[in-house]
Amino acid sequence: MKTYLILIPFCALLSTFLWWLPDAFWKKYFDFFYKLKTKYLEFHSLTEAHELLRTLSRLDGQMMTRGSLGSFELPKYKFYTDLAQRVLDYARRFGSPLGHTIKEMKDALIKDIAYEKKLKKEFSSGLVQFLLVAAITWGFCFFSIYLLKLKIIFGVFLLMMGLQIAGTLLFIFWFYRLRLKYLARFPAIYSAFHSLLILSEAGLSVRVCLQESAIMELIHQKDRRFHFLFTYAHELIERWQQKGVPIKNELKGLLEQTKELEEEAWGNFLRFLAAAKFVVLCLGFLSAYFVYIFSLFNLFLIE
Repeated sequence: MKTYLILIPFCALLSTFLWWLPDAFWKKYFDFFYKLKTKYLEFHSLTEAHELLRTLSRLDGQMMTRGSLGSFELPKYKFYTDLAQRVLDYARRFGSPLGHTIKEMKDALIKDIAYEKKLKKEFSSGLVQFLLVAAITWGFCFFSIYLLKLKIIFGVFLLMMGLQIAGTLLFIFWFYRLRLKYLARFPAIYSAFHSLLILSEAGLSVRVCLQESAIMELIHQKDRRFHFLFTYAHELIERWQQKGVPIKNELKGLLEQTKELEEEAWGNFLRFLAAAKFVVLCLGFLSAYFVYIFSLFNLFLIE
């Protein structure tokens, strides 16, 4: 009896400990599970993001003091690494100015890091809530068994654990689906707009900017939420191509509009995520508690 009482909380604590291991540990010892985690939850390592930010800061400082480019190995993080590499290549080949371009890239990266932190916080808070409810439920079970000298009903305990595990998996699935529905498009939009802004600031031709930023493929996509945004971007690019009108301020305006749309999407995401948490708590965790209470009453009735 005591062995099983210790085993259940031990497994819960071990699972929690493994989940919070740093990314470097997962990459080194559990590479397969790390790939599964990043594939289905799509969390990006903030370690690489901070390393890239520091590298860009060193590059900015070198340009200010020496006025030349050294050799830098850029950490891999989303589209920022490829964009930074292209900008550096163009600067070496064509002598394009980098000061303001690097600043724009750093500002975008800082905002992206804040976004990733917020996303991880929302996911982690849900798991912590479930863990606390599970801990209270199992604590009550063990205390009542010890106090009333009851026999453990393994079938009931397995059912409770099954409900809680199923609830947690359901939350992970809903989190992934809600993120895919409301937030998944924004990285591609930011990538195209930031790329176009930074490449145009680097003094490259219109053709090269459009080709390297891949913005034309983006704005030709049909999406009701971004119809106005894509239409305005298309008109802006046509004016730029035909009349050579500077687009820096207009692109910044498009980024601000994208930010407003993202905040609206975040509101919808958080509202539905809160509903998902409530459903999971009721179906997966409170139901497990009531299963135990019902089995407890049955024991008293039988006795």
